[in-house]
Amino acid sequence: MDQAKERTQQQKVSQNSKTGRSASTGRNSQEWLLIGCLGAFVLFVAFIFLTILVSESQLQSKAEEIVALGDTDADKQREKLADADDSLLKAIEKLNPELANTERGRRKAEELKAVADTVKAGAVKAKAKYYETLEREIQSMREKPRMKDDGDVIKDEVYVTVNTALLATRAKLLAEAPYEIDPETENLRQEYIKLHRAYQQDAFPKLRRTQASLWLNKLWENDVEVRVSGSKADRITFTAAMFASNRNISAMHETVLPTLRLLRFKRASYEWYRGSQAPYWDLEPMADDKIATIDSQNNWQPVKN
Repeated sequence: MDQAKERTQQQKVSQNSKTGRSASTGRNSQEWLLIGCLGAFVLFVAFIFLTILVSESQLQSKAEEIVALGDTDADKQREKLADADDSLLKAIEKLNPELANTERGRRKAEELKAVADTVKAGAVKAKAKYYETLEREIQSMREKPRMKDDGDVIKDEVYVTVNTALLATRAKLLAEAPYEIDPETENLRQEYIKLHRAYQQDAFPKLRRTQASLWLNKLWENDVEVRVSGSKADRITFTAAMFASNRNISAMHETVLPTLRLLRFKRASYEWYRGSQAPYWDLEPMADDKIATIDSQNNWQPVKN
């Protein structure tokens, strides 16, 4: 029994000894790993530092070389200055601030010139495109000096909308003219204005008559008569028994007012029977030959010409 206990105790001592040696070995391995990592980091930092020193030394040598060229070969110096990056230019500035500032000024001037050249090229291109567009639209108006409204045309709301938009689009071409145009283009522009004005003077009365017919066809079920008068069809009268009521007159006027303004009607009247005293609104529109674009609120905006 005593011998067995003694052997058991010896085995425990042996196991504890092995465990202690294993733990000690693990700690030593971790320490060496940490030392290795720190060593690698120090070497890396030293490498970066040396690289910076070498780089700065090379920049300094290049800078000194370029500055020295001023005494022997000015053309070569200008060539090397032009190729110098910002770091090298800063190194040159420490040796010769005036030389570095002169180079920076030259580069800035080149940048400004490049921008100016780009703007000039764009302006030339825009002028050429504008001239071509004027020629094309003038040719179109020469071939079709009046708005088509014969029997082959379907006169519906689309007809009115498209032709009104055409007037505004042609006006927009004048509004978007280049800031400066040559005399030849200006002559072409004046011909365009003349043709477009004539087209407008013909188009607006036709559009007003067409719109009145559309309203008449749409409102006949409500016993509303619609007719235009005046040599330019710029006065419109709505006749119906319902217009004995001021409320009905106001509601009707608010409904048709945007279209009345768009088509440049001068006056809108509302009578409850033909010949009755009729309330009316004077709309004070632009003249039919006044060239204008249409803004986002569907209002005409005059174009300088």
